[in-house]
Amino acid sequence: MAESIAHLKIEDQIQIIYDAYPRRRDIGAARKAIKRALADKEIPGPAAKRADTLLRAVHRYNEFVVLKRVERDYIPYPATWFNRKSYLNGMGM
Repeated sequence: MAESIAHLKIEDQIQIIYDAYPRRRDIGAARKAIKRALADKEIPGPAAKRADTLLRAVHRYNEFVVLKRVERDYIPYPATWFNRKSYLNGMGM
């Protein structure tokens, strides 16, 4: 498993999660959406580990994008992906 980012400041957690997303666009909207996602109580596990859980979800989505050869135009902007709570897909919810 990757190194935990839970100990980092929230701004650093947001940047790492944003950088891991397969399409980088509209960073301001993306940061706001990621910050809201970090507060989402629907994410399983303890609140202190939400950043790690979100980062794992982004990595899983990256794997999907590569495996399915998703064209760039079909990858939603990060703000859209986080606002739709797409990170909950595949978490057993």
